[in-house]
Amino acid sequence: TAPFAALARQVEKAFPNSSLLHAMATQPLPEWLDCTRWKTPRWKCAIAHCTLSMPLRLALERGLLLPQHTTLDFGCGRGDNVKHLRDRNVPCVGFDPYWHNNTSELQGSDTVSSIYVLNTIEDSTERIQALHFVWELARRSLLLGAGYKAFSQISRC
Repeated sequence: TAPFAALARQVEKAFPNSSLLHAMATQPLPEWLDCTRWKTPRWKCAIAHCTLSMPLRLALERGLLLPQHTTLDFGCGRGDNVKHLRDRNVPCVGFDPYWHNNTSELQGSDTVSSIYVLNTIEDSTERIQALHFVWELARRSLLLGAGYKAFSQISRC
């Protein structure tokens, strides 16, 4: 539990007495969400999916994604997973700072998926902010996917 406690302290320090959604509504976009300020070409990490990605396929098979629940795919890249979920009657919208930059989609959803998004963010503080942001959007569940070796190779996309 020690790493999670440290993470919680960092998040509280970054956003004291305020929800992240309120902070974002009243302040400029943070660097991790503003693709014009990225230090590396993160958008090149967006993978085209001919079928539903493995993490979302497993979530669907295990009943975590249901037709009666809304889903936000945060960091949806080109939007392939959004299409594949909709094809399976799961109401889904997607947001990506580069490919699908419609901030009106950044609303609370029953389920928020953020698959391999943290891998693309170089700065640990920005990763914490992104994690806190998707946590605030999730009303029922948060699906995260990250590669454990990816953080040493972030800028290689």
